[in-house]
Amino acid sequence: ASWMSPQHPQLNLLFNHRDAVLEAPPDARILAGAPECPVQIFSIDTCCLGIQPHPEYKIDYQEALMKAATDLPSATRRDGVLRNRALSNDADHMLRWILQFIGLDASNESMRQPAAVMATP
Repeated sequence: ASWMSPQHPQLNLLFNHRDAVLEAPPDARILAGAPECPVQIFSIDTCCLGIQPHPEYKIDYQEALMKAATDLPSATRRDGVLRNRALSNDADHMLRWILQFIGLDASNESMRQPAAVMATP
């Protein structure tokens, strides 16, 4: 897809799922997948972009979620934290693609900054 520029041979994104998208919607183009979740990213023309992982997550937030998942065995939680620390997080690259998909200028640095939360008095 033209909006997926610059190309990236492999994206490492954080995820926190116990579900998986096994089949894409009708007319969808699968753009990324993995053996455990074959439909990780898909698009339908230029109107729909589906993303299974969480490019909005930062590693500390992901680790807090893993630690809070007390219904998972501690070894599973520990392994998830260690795996995520060992991989690079390509969230910034995915954010660039999202901006380009919706037609915004991804080269504008201010577009790639987190939005400030406004406090009400």
